[in-house]
Amino acid sequence: MMVIDAAEGKITGRTTIQKIIYFGTIKNTVNATYRPHYYGPYSSDVAGALQTITSCHFVDEAIDTRDNKGANATFEWKRYSYSLNEEGHKVTEFLKTDSPRDYEEMKNIVNICKKTARLDPNILSWAAKVHYIIRQEHRQMNYVEISNIAESLNWKLDKVQIDSGVDLLKELSLITG
Repeated sequence: MMVIDAAEGKITGRTTIQKIIYFGTIKNTVNATYRPHYYGPYSSDVAGALQTITSCHFVDEAIDTRDNKGANATFEWKRYSYSLNEEGHKVTEFLKTDSPRDYEEMKNIVNICKKTARLDPNILSWAAKVHYIIRQEHRQMNYVEISNIAESLNWKLDKVQIDSGVDLLKELSLITG
């Protein structure tokens, strides 16, 4: 809920929320377990919490479905948007006073992701993937090494994507150099 509030009360995309909270876990602001998944590090803890705050009616969920263009469409595309409602604002105000440091850190993460990546789920995903790989390897790596390890996790990362991810990670102070 802090993430949604920090994004001015509304955020689009489950992937966006997952990745912002991933960065929060790296900064020890959030306690969630992540594992490799198609769009990068994924947490069932975060997915469950999002389901809980939605089902408890603190957050309103809207689903945008687009008509698939072309005959080759093999899946139905959906994008979820989340917004705090009146009850959610009340809970968030309590959280801000109860955990001001955590709120400020999450707000800072959201603001950097907004400024650097426009909250684009692709860029957030690339950054989270790069960070996950570097963290697992415990060493500096070049493009080819990152790309090869990404491929072993069924992730595709090219040089442009890695550069975009690295730029965001630097702004978040999660990597240096």
